[in-house]
Amino acid sequence: MQHDFHETLSSSEYIVKNSINVGKTITIDNVKFTLFSYSIPKVKFKFAGYAILKKGIYNKYKIESFGYGTNLNNDCIIKIEKENHLILYGINYRGEIAKIVGKYDNRNYEVNINRGDEFYLKDFKLNEMIENTNSISMNWTLYDNNLNDITNQINREYNEEVLKHYGK
Repeated sequence: MQHDFHETLSSSEYIVKNSINVGKTITIDNVKFTLFSYSIPKVKFKFAGYAILKKGIYNKYKIESFGYGTNLNNDCIIKIEKENHLILYGINYRGEIAKIVGKYDNRNYEVNINRGDEFYLKDFKLNEMIENTNSISMNWTLYDNNLNDITNQINREYNEEVLKHYGK
């Protein structure tokens, strides 16, 4: 277990020192949701992470929270003032994703993605207040330019690629 922790620490140090690139940012009132990408040794592609920054009393932003991982698609809910916002972000793996659709509370959430974009970031104002503002259970469907459902294909290819480097 200690060996795994050391590898994780080494990878985290590598990420911080060598490979973080700030990507897109959404600003909602006094909050910024910033998407960043990072890479790790021995992996040919990038992963996505986020930082939530809040404007303080001197108009300076401070980091409220951040996260990163190897998931292809990610979503989270952030509460800003008295509203909840669903944030969708992730990787346009191999540039094949043209549209993403999710459904929650009888409402469709759709994002069109430019095929040349390596990452995507979109926010949606939710109609209701949610007790647990960490996340909601939403399945996202991925489509190509011809509106073919490519969710399983992309997830399988991506997971195989990631697992090839991590040996799990």
